[in-house]
Amino acid sequence: CRESYACLRGSFAFDGDMVSEVTGLSEYLGMIVDACPILKNHTGEALAKWKKAALAAFQMEQCVGLATEDGASNNKKANRILQQDQAVCSDHDIARAVLFGSGDAGKPSKNPELKAFLKKASAQSASFSRSVIANKDMQEAQLEANPELKPHQTLRPATKNITRWTRLQVMCHRNRVLKDSICIALTGDRHGECDEEEAVRR
Repeated sequence: CRESYACLRGSFAFDGDMVSEVTGLSEYLGMIVDACPILKNHTGEALAKWKKAALAAFQMEQCVGLATEDGASNNKKANRILQQDQAVCSDHDIARAVLFGSGDAGKPSKNPELKAFLKKASAQSASFSRSVIANKDMQEAQLEANPELKPHQTLRPATKNITRWTRLQVMCHRNRVLKDSICIALTGDRHGECDEEEAVRR
């Protein structure tokens, strides 16, 4: 997003590098020169008012050709108020595509099978944050598999975050890397085979 013109750099903060590039004033380089005051809420009207004032302060009223922000309704409304052409930034468009493709967004889900799998994978990853024993077992499994590994170099499972689409990739990759260690930690078997009855949740 930082590479686009104003996805957050113009909707919530004025980046000095951006201002310097447009105005030719080098004294703003490396600074945040202005920021939208976030009170109890930041409505489209509030954002529009701040954008108009901030652009005027730097004589940049005619400098924004296309506002490339995320698809939040308040950003869209602010741009409509300012009669500003707008487009969702590429990063956020990709993020939405990933969420729809993985089944996490959209009703009905476009990929219910993958959505169900990812829900289980996320719950599996999160289980380690609730168990000191499971964490210890997984660390020991990694150290046993690689004698050259130091305790501080062992990895922990990652969990996905619905608002941070890259976390989905991080979770899937990390769980694949730690597959054997996760199986050993949770079942005692490298292949994940377990004869015990599943715990009853209450």
